[in-house]
Amino acid sequence: MPDVKLPMIPEHETPWLTPEELSPFIRESLKTCAAIPLLVTMHGLRQSEVLAMKWEDIDLKKGTMYVHTAAVRNDKNELTYKQTPKTKESNRHVPILIPALKALLTEQAAAPHAKTDLVSPDITQGKLYYWVKKTSQTAGVTVISPHGLRHSFASLCYHLGISEKATMRFGGWSDIAVMRKIYTKLSEKDMSDEKQKLIDFFDKC
Repeated sequence: MPDVKLPMIPEHETPWLTPEELSPFIRESLKTCAAIPLLVTMHGLRQSEVLAMKWEDIDLKKGTMYVHTAAVRNDKNELTYKQTPKTKESNRHVPILIPALKALLTEQAAAPHAKTDLVSPDITQGKLYYWVKKTSQTAGVTVISPHGLRHSFASLCYHLGISEKATMRFGGWSDIAVMRKIYTKLSEKDMSDEKQKLIDFFDKC
């Protein structure tokens, strides 16, 4: 057999929001009819986890969301709900970190509904993608996808000095290599920013 080497496939980098871009994104989210799923996604949840969130998973007294179910398509393209998480780390209690989300959930919880009802019954994967992209555009920040919001959560944790272990537990990451890959990209960006500060300094000399 000839020694054939295939070219490397360029790695696609998922755009994410910087910590400075989160506030305008939240403000724009509150103006939409998809505010709850948008803010839930900002907590590092996967799309499938957001779509599967039920009212029985929300504990407003403790201020947590129990993530243990995923909404996925079967071989017939039918939406199903899997109780088995992607990994054991995916099964977790996530603190409700954004005050505006807790206020919205408290308001919605007062409406009549069954505990087994979905928190965002009108949101599909396509609609969530649309609203994340639309909201980032109107907010004037980096245009992202729902997965980009998941990376934005990791970016914020890195910015605040949250440990890799804690970040993995909040976001349900099981592979430390994946977590470090995200952190490495963020640290490289920080180095680039620091380099520019040095350049700016010497430009004034």
